[in-house]
Amino acid sequence: MTIGHRRAPGTSVRQIVRRLHLWLGLGIGLLFALLGLTGSALVYYTDIDAALHPALHAVGQPAADAAPPDW
Repeated sequence: MTIGHRRAPGTSVRQIVRRLHLWLGLGIGLLFALLGLTGSALVYYTDIDAALHPALHAVGQPAADAAPPDW
């Protein structure tokens, strides 16, 4: 009897590393896809907000005697 780790019959180190690589790649790829989607939403948040709430972004004509805003 040997002391050490036992593998399931028929699995090699190559198969274990390949499965680990697959699941790590899928998990990290999903994380990057989520980061890309949220980053895109942040870039276009004003356009998205204007499309979802058009009444808040309605611009009326200024009065003829209205002064420009004093910043």
